[in-house]
Amino acid sequence: MGHAAVTGCAGFIGSRVTAELLHRGYRACVIDNSTTGSRENVAVVGSDVSLVEGHIRSCEHAPVATKGVDCEIHVAPCRECAPWMTR
Repeated sequence: MGHAAVTGCAGFIGSRVTAELLHRGYRACVIDNSTTGSRENVAVVGSDVSLVEGHIRSCEHAPVATKGVDCEIHVAPCRECAPWMTR
């Protein structure tokens, strides 16, 4: 299967999206700074993901989370990121 990046994995929706991707056989790398989500939601996903703790606007963290992925799923709340996500 493919390799996906998911932003906002510590949120309710992001954690469920990630769990479903894993269930369907995808590998997943997730990025979250945990400002609005919770560790409990990350625990739902389990240890089968690569977790990057940081902000999706970070020039340091975002490339790590998205390197080599086939698709990106953005569910992290970030109004400032709209221009970046449309590239």
